[in-house]
Amino acid sequence: MNELLKPSDFIGSRGLTCMSKTGSAGCESAAQKIIELLVKSGDEWRRVTWSEYKVFTEDTYRYEFDRVIEYCTSAEKARTFSPGWAHVAETTYSYARFVGA
Repeated sequence: MNELLKPSDFIGSRGLTCMSKTGSAGCESAAQKIIELLVKSGDEWRRVTWSEYKVFTEDTYRYEFDRVIEYCTSAEKARTFSPGWAHVAETTYSYARFVGA
């Protein structure tokens, strides 16, 4: 499944939900910003560094970043972040299989 899903599949309101494992709106915002950074830098999964994130967002709250960074390193991990992201992963993967991608 990982090769079919890109960070851009998780961007926007269709992926973000207030029911993440962190239970924090700040963490959900940080996760979405990490995904946006991944999309703008090639739309490939990788580990974003704190300094890279800080420059991109001008955010100074590392606590939220540290709590969510692991969820934003692969499609498989992203799908475990929240029910909304799990739904995006399942529907995108199912559609890709249906059309033969």
